[in-house]
Amino acid sequence: MTLLRAKRYLHNVIRHQEAVPIFHFKGGYGRHAQAKAWGVSQCAWPRKSVYAVLKLLQNAESNAVAKSLKPANLYVSHCHVNQA
Repeated sequence: MTLLRAKRYLHNVIRHQEAVPIFHFKGGYGRHAQAKAWGVSQCAWPRKSVYAVLKLLQNAESNAVAKSLKPANLYVSHCHVNQA
């Protein structure tokens, strides 16, 4: 997903227009219709986590501008989060 689409997706998660699918450890999460887009039945809107990832994406974008690269060409190929 491109950087612009990733930022738009995360902003939509904050506004509850799109949701983050829950695949593992599903206890406690409710079922929502927005999860159908991902092919699962449970999803969430993790506000704190979304802000942390948005900061990382904005940092990557500013680093690209500092190195005279085009931010529109940035591509998020993989994202993995572990419990801290």
